[in-house]
Amino acid sequence: MPKISNTMFVLKIVAGLLLFAISIIGIAFFRRYTGTIIPYPKVWLFVSIAIGIIGGYITYITLRRADDELEQSITLTLNNLKARAEKIKLEFDNCDFKDGSFTKEVEESYPGLIIASALVGSSAGAYLTPVSKKNIIQSFLIYTNDNNGSTEKFVSQAFPFDKTALKYYVMTDALTLYVHRTDRQQYFFELKGKA
Repeated sequence: MPKISNTMFVLKIVAGLLLFAISIIGIAFFRRYTGTIIPYPKVWLFVSIAIGIIGGYITYITLRRADDELEQSITLTLNNLKARAEKIKLEFDNCDFKDGSFTKEVEESYPGLIIASALVGSSAGAYLTPVSKKNIIQSFLIYTNDNNGSTEKFVSQAFPFDKTALKYYVMTDALTLYVHRTDRQQYFFELKGKA
């Protein structure tokens, strides 16, 4: 699959959204059209719907392809790093486990509330939008490594589970640290057996 350039990505997204916008205008116009200047308004209505489907499809495929390319690029980078990296088995005593959990507010979106919000005004609409709290559980570790007499510290990425689970994965050797041999700033922690 050939790589999509940034310019081509933007052009395809703009084209897809433009077609979708033209479709919305066409549907709104031809649904209520009763004139005689434009023949076959029902045919134009279906053409407008088809243009919207094509625009939506172009946008969806372009975004999906860009997402796949990003994932492939990350996988390739990590595989290249693994091939050239020093593999370090984590020692439990050298790990400092940290809790990174937090709570965030999430606005619930209901179409009826959006319409009501628009009708009564934006300031009153804020009171109509229900907000719920969502707990995000995550943890990370700081690993201290002795490299020929010098001390190195490596901070892991956040893992989507609590400190107890992270400790378990370290104790069962499911977590491995890969560090580039020459550039020690390039590293990552790989968790095997759990995604």
